[in-house]
Amino acid sequence: MIVALFTYDPVTRELRAVVEHIRSIDDAVANVYWKAKPGERITPGHHLADLEWNSSPDTRVLAPPGCAGVIAFLNHNVLSVGGGLAEYPAKVLLRLR
Repeated sequence: MIVALFTYDPVTRELRAVVEHIRSIDDAVANVYWKAKPGERITPGHHLADLEWNSSPDTRVLAPPGCAGVIAFLNHNVLSVGGGLAEYPAKVLLRLR
């Protein structure tokens, strides 16, 4: 079963972690390697980042359905603030204009 690790909110225009899904993986995210850049126009399916796990294969982060626009903000501190992706409140990965 494939679960969404991230969700896009069209009202706030933010891509956020789905904490319960990230917690369900028996591993921790070691690094986030951003492929997208602020000011870049994205559409659904755009390769945004790669997640490097401590002991699992890397995971590609793709823009989900509805996630289209110009990147205003990328959270480069997503792993170091408030416990990382597996902790509440759900972390914002990016925000669109």
